[in-house]
Amino acid sequence: MGDPEQEAEALLRRQGISMVPVPVEALVRDLGLQVVYEPLDDEVSGLLYRDGPVQVIGVNSRQVAARQRFTIAHELGHWQLHKGRAVRVDRAVRMNFRHQRVRDLEEVSANKFAAALLMPRSTFTPDRLRGLKPGEGRLELAVQRLAALYRVSQQAMTIRLFELGVIDPT
Repeated sequence: MGDPEQEAEALLRRQGISMVPVPVEALVRDLGLQVVYEPLDDEVSGLLYRDGPVQVIGVNSRQVAARQRFTIAHELGHWQLHKGRAVRVDRAVRMNFRHQRVRDLEEVSANKFAAALLMPRSTFTPDRLRGLKPGEGRLELAVQRLAALYRVSQQAMTIRLFELGVIDPT
């Protein structure tokens, strides 16, 4: 299993994607996977199904668009990094800054892949990071602005900025 961050960056380079928001659904389809939206159990975010030429990412249509985008990227991470299982069902998990709620290393790496894919390190230019100084009252507004730009949740953006060392969650 490769480094999730490097794998995501390499995939974006191979596909010629350098702008945000990353067109994750088009990217997945270009790689030969189908994306299917279905109302799933509230605890299920998505799934990956592989059977020879049939490669499907299932997404819970009941979840908000930002969550669906992250689910697609997460399942693509499993597809890219974890070749073994034919079927993988991912249940919704509350994350914290250090991924302490998830003990499955494949889940952690798929989350890191998804974050790096949707919020590439190279796209965090100084102008996008303006206003991120903790304690100045602008952090929340800046996170909201960046989350909207990248079409991810504020929670995902906050965790990504923490992992990149841009902000301190305390």
